[in-house]
Amino acid sequence: MPEIPPALARLVRELKSLRLRAGQPTIETLASHIRCSRQTVSAVLNGHRLPRWEFVERFAEYCAATPDVVARLHDLWLDVHMGEDEPAVPVPFPGLDSVGVEWFDDHAAFYAAGADGIARTTSQIRTTYVHQHPPTIYRATAAERYFTAILDWARERGERTVRRIVGVRFVGGRPESSMLDWLVAHHAETRDIENYEVRVLPWSPPADGVNLMLFDDAHTFLAFSGQSKAGLSGFRVESEKFQKYFVLYYEQLWAPLESVEKFLGERA
Repeated sequence: MPEIPPALARLVRELKSLRLRAGQPTIETLASHIRCSRQTVSAVLNGHRLPRWEFVERFAEYCAATPDVVARLHDLWLDVHMGEDEPAVPVPFPGLDSVGVEWFDDHAAFYAAGADGIARTTSQIRTTYVHQHPPTIYRATAAERYFTAILDWARERGERTVRRIVGVRFVGGRPESSMLDWLVAHHAETRDIENYEVRVLPWSPPADGVNLMLFDDAHTFLAFSGQSKAGLSGFRVESEKFQKYFVLYYEQLWAPLESVEKFLGERA
């Protein structure tokens, strides 16, 4: 049997210790809370499978981990994904010409490709929406199809997850009204979708962020806003190595953010 990499072994030990302190809940109980199969939980706890961060986070949540323990788990998880145990030698980053790249000149083309990408996704979607204006500004049929496809995909049964970071701009110490109204309506529409989670990123600059769509383990979309409200262009890269960098960024961004339930509850 192949030896478990040291970084993964440390993460597994921490998970087992946390489970023990929580009274040794059964594999079935953990699987039900994490929303995955018994086989997945067993494989992770035996060091045979590298868990996603949402697995570790839900595991810690069920076992009532303190914030300090969650932070330590996150550091251990990052160590595994960054290959801490690999020799520290320079590795040339692949040029865009060496991977599959597709360019999009407007939001209709970008979102059409995004919707097609969702249809081919099998296990996980990570996205950000950090814009000054809500998604309703995009009038193209392709954009509507994309936003609908995310929710339809999340509603399907199976071991899958959608995580979405939504930026809410604060003006004068208060959330911008149109974005807040959209978020309230969106939460009402999606609150019962088990495989769908939203966290809120408060921000203040009067500009849009660079937005991400990460599908499974290799498909990365980057979106860049233009000068007009609905102006948007971007590109898609199909490469596991390329996506790895953005997954690490996404996970460290996701970890400290409030859930949409908590964010809206504090402003009710």
